[in-house]
Amino acid sequence: MEQEDGEMKAPMMPAGGPQVKDEAMYAYKYQDVESGLPTAPGYVAGFDREKELRRGFIRKVYTVLSLQLMLTCGVCAIFTFVDPVRNYMLSHMWPFYTSMFGGLAVLFLMFCYQNVHPTNIVLLTAWTLMESVLVGTVVASYASAGAGGAVVNALFLTLTIFAGLTLFTFQSKIDFSFLGAALFGSLFILMIWGFVISIFGWQPSFWYSLIGAIIFSLYILFDTSLIMNRLSPDDWVLACISLYLDIINLFLFILQLTSRR
Repeated sequence: MEQEDGEMKAPMMPAGGPQVKDEAMYAYKYQDVESGLPTAPGYVAGFDREKELRRGFIRKVYTVLSLQLMLTCGVCAIFTFVDPVRNYMLSHMWPFYTSMFGGLAVLFLMFCYQNVHPTNIVLLTAWTLMESVLVGTVVASYASAGAGGAVVNALFLTLTIFAGLTLFTFQSKIDFSFLGAALFGSLFILMIWGFVISIFGWQPSFWYSLIGAIIFSLYILFDTSLIMNRLSPDDWVLACISLYLDIINLFLFILQLTSRR
């Protein structure tokens, strides 16, 4: 789902002499209420508008992503430290499966309404809450099994890796979009591998967990690069979903590694 940002070019000057500058040719009209920029009525002239939009887009994505992660951490804390909630979630699986299939349905709706405000915000919040239920149930199961330390270690490692890879991508200016095809193929193989493990009831191996963590670490580079260079400001929902899934999956694979004995 990559989109090339359009570049505004100045009109050619006619041979017969300069022509009157049409304000509409040299300005962007502020129309997007979700661009993440301060409201500015009328026209904003100049070619720096594209950079301003990009900075506003990046700020918005990481602000929304932070709110998503805080919601997920809050749900995980409730599922882990509130005994009645933890016991209920671990003894009744219907909330887990409802959130799993409900999340897929809401995800489909988000792709249909990602540019419809405020429907996209409502759907993104609902989807994040459902994903938080899934992650919270997994975290609660590890904590109840005496692996609370592994959860803390996995959280610290995940945030450290995400911050490091994000800073590296922003500072290096390397466009990692070339990784797209290889990552898609690797993820498909990993999904087949995980499906076989679940069918036969095997425990995830060290290599399965390690390869999964590497794949989603590379996805962080890939998606961050898309946000910096390829996605348009209208794609903020897609950007938030992509980075959120990268972080959550990286956390779950690292959790499998840190909980091994």
